[in-house]
Amino acid sequence: MDDDETFRFMIRLHLTQQGCEVFEASHPLEADELLTSLRPDLILCDWCMPQEDGLSFIKRLNLKDNPQGLQPAVIFMSAHSDTEVALNAIELGAVDYLAKPFQMQELSFRVERTLKERRAYARLSAYGGGSAYEGGRGQLEGMLGRSAPMRALFHLIERVAPTQSSVLINGESGTGKELIARAIHSLSERAHGPFVAVNCAAIPTHLIESELFGHVRGAFTGAEQAHKGLFEQAEGGTLFLDEIGELPLTLQSKLLRVLQERTFKPVGGERLRSTDVRVISATLKDLPKEVSEGHFRGDLYYRLSVIPITAPPLAQRPEDIPLLVEAFVRQAAARLGVAPPHLTSEVLATLSAYPWPGNVRELENAIEHAVVLSQGGRVTRDALPQQLLDRAPQSGSDHKHKDQNTSPHHPPPNLTLPLEESKGLNVKEHTQALERLLIQQALAQTSGVKSQASQLLNISPKTLLYKMKEYGISP
Repeated sequence: MDDDETFRFMIRLHLTQQGCEVFEASHPLEADELLTSLRPDLILCDWCMPQEDGLSFIKRLNLKDNPQGLQPAVIFMSAHSDTEVALNAIELGAVDYLAKPFQMQELSFRVERTLKERRAYARLSAYGGGSAYEGGRGQLEGMLGRSAPMRALFHLIERVAPTQSSVLINGESGTGKELIARAIHSLSERAHGPFVAVNCAAIPTHLIESELFGHVRGAFTGAEQAHKGLFEQAEGGTLFLDEIGELPLTLQSKLLRVLQERTFKPVGGERLRSTDVRVISATLKDLPKEVSEGHFRGDLYYRLSVIPITAPPLAQRPEDIPLLVEAFVRQAAARLGVAPPHLTSEVLATLSAYPWPGNVRELENAIEHAVVLSQGGRVTRDALPQQLLDRAPQSGSDHKHKDQNTSPHHPPPNLTLPLEESKGLNVKEHTQALERLLIQQALAQTSGVKSQASQLLNISPKTLLYKMKEYGISP
């Protein structure tokens, strides 16, 4: 939409050649008429126009109060390089800003990027509509969470998925690195292609090259038939290389060549084969440290980690534990063919207080253990794995006597969660009470030094400050 007819013609000609269907409007009222019968994916909107300016028009579209996809995306244009105007346009819901004059190649890039993001959103809508963390659903491709770290992760996945960039996922064991890789694949334009996952640490060293690149018949003793490698199996899709830090140095140079040149040779082969595969890798190791020690190629590391993603450990998102527990109880009960049992307040407190070194995988196993040993439709503390009982605090009923010298604002180090019957089995209320108590306890032990308290709680100082404000806790 622009009042300059020549400019509109140039844009229409250029975008039509790119395969876009383009409609023109010279001012907002004309655009309103088009929008009564059309639902465009994208609107290019100029600022200065007769009858109504572009800012007023996109304000009427009410972009911010409507989920993405119900309204067209807007790229705002202006011949005046006014930062305030650009910020106002973005604040009103425009997805991008172009200052006139601009090159048509720049326009093509912005349009293509915006349309790719909308296509990714359309695929995401298949999971229930809207953003993965909107509407309280807190789930994406098997991952669950409504905490700030998980909302940030979901948002990053949505942004990264439409691109072709290599992704390196860092994280502790059991944090769901493969689920992240699968989510990126499912929301990408490669979703129609295969997703092939391999654990580099699980393949014998002498077979890794053949597994990755395949081999021709007679390439080595026992190679009686040609074998398609993982790159060929993942053609047109995504190859997930888990435990990439375990890849031998001799193979690292060959993998780098594939990523750079998009070609490879099967073992024993002479002809180069092209490949169209997006590589996502994951590791437990500190790869920068491995690079400095000479155990991992620096050039390969930088090629793999164009987009680094960190899978948050469960200890950094304790508020997600009730949501995960509820899901795992249902899943375990379904596998066992029983009705989902109820968890006592003591069990919920124990689960929330445990540090979960094995992360979500350990929690899922613990819940299955508890459901198997549940009796009478209830899960008590006795049904939990022993390592949880050894490391988690006891229930409040086991500690009836308080230290008389303890300040009411600073609980003693051994104070545990008072389980109030008035809360019933309300997981959220018990979890909040436990969080409040643990934060008070940590602050008491560190004399109010928040940096030390955050280390005791195994959360970031920023998260601690947020929780203190949320619960009204003073150091």
